[in-house]
Amino acid sequence: MADPVAFDPSLLRGLVVDDNPQMREIVRSILRAFGVDDVTVAVDGSDALAKMEDGRFDFVICDWLMAPMDGLTFVRRVRANPAPAVRATPVLMLTAQAGRQNVIDARAAGVDGYLAKPVSSAQLWARLQPIAAKGISARRLDETASSRAIAAADGGLTHMAVAYREVLRLDCEDLSRGLALLLLSDWNRPGMWETLFKKAHDVKGQAGSFGYTLATDVAGRLCDSLRCVREDFARRNTRAAVLKKVLEASVGALELVARENMTGDGGAEGRELLMQIDGNLQDLRAAWGIPA
Repeated sequence: MADPVAFDPSLLRGLVVDDNPQMREIVRSILRAFGVDDVTVAVDGSDALAKMEDGRFDFVICDWLMAPMDGLTFVRRVRANPAPAVRATPVLMLTAQAGRQNVIDARAAGVDGYLAKPVSSAQLWARLQPIAAKGISARRLDETASSRAIAAADGGLTHMAVAYREVLRLDCEDLSRGLALLLLSDWNRPGMWETLFKKAHDVKGQAGSFGYTLATDVAGRLCDSLRCVREDFARRNTRAAVLKKVLEASVGALELVARENMTGDGGAEGRELLMQIDGNLQDLRAAWGIPA
């Protein structure tokens, strides 16, 4: 059997592209624990392309949902770049967009790997190694060293979890404030729907990395609800009371998680919250004629 792909992480130069500063720090922390010290960050696809023109990278880790240039557009621009070194840069897409069609579209755009958030240190490293090792010829990071690096990365995330609790609390406050504005305006604030979706998407992508599994599950359901209506004005006012119920239940559950610092799956209380939200979602889909 062939040996695993071999390379020395300290020789690598990486680019992390994400418009959320918390997520950039999560990924950079994991990479540094594995010995990838040369890590550049970019806030969106346009920023990343500019940085790639100025220097060569051994790999790129990018989010999908970014503005003004999203991750899919960024990857397509990379693959169409006239400079061979830029065009051939390995790209790992790390995103909370986890649908089958998302993966198909990303592969068609030219990504080398796809990983759904929330991410663990071990998952990121396992997916990144064969991508980052393309074109690299160096000594192998053995299993013992990898295990130590995973433990170090996990320790770093545990340390960051203390600060993340405040981030989660503020995100939940923003969601509650945004929902209140939508209710006051009879759903008539188009930009706010996109803002709420992005905020829920961020929570879904980050919370699990810090042990808030219940927050990830609730935020995912909130994303599902918002995805159905953020660009559909007519649907928002069809059975608006049912829509209000599911949104309030989801945002309320996230506020509870943040307030009570409910890590893990929340036990029996967490299961009850998810059952309530799932029931509301089923009613909403039935009202709109959307298959479950």
